[in-house]
Amino acid sequence: MGTPARTLEQALAVARDNGVDFSDEDFVFSVSPRPLGANLHAAYLDYDAPRRDSVVEVGRLLTEDGRIGVVLCPTVLERDDAIIAVVAHEVFEARALLDEFRKSGGRMPAWKVRSLVDSVTGTLHCAAWDHADELVRKRHG
Repeated sequence: MGTPARTLEQALAVARDNGVDFSDEDFVFSVSPRPLGANLHAAYLDYDAPRRDSVVEVGRLLTEDGRIGVVLCPTVLERDDAIIAVVAHEVFEARALLDEFRKSGGRMPAWKVRSLVDSVTGTLHCAAWDHADELVRKRHG
């Protein structure tokens, strides 16, 4: 059998030790009690805009205390590479999305949010995976 899964605290330390830069003032992490779904490693945005012309408010991105809340799938904690990649990805993407919301006065049309974070074509989503992949590559020299 492999090594036991990391605790959340251990996982965040692994991420930080491998170049993922985030503060507890800006982010709060938790672990879902069960898997989040097929190919879903984490979630940070309460986003359910059925219509393209719906407006998404920045509050959907933030917890009540103004931090970005990231929920990790428990399976992510089973491998250090997954921890680094997923935490790096979520921090990069969520931080960049928050910047976009701020530039747009705290609200954006749903089509714009989707163009940024869509899991296949989103510009921020793809850039976030590039960043995450680079940190994992650095870890392995």
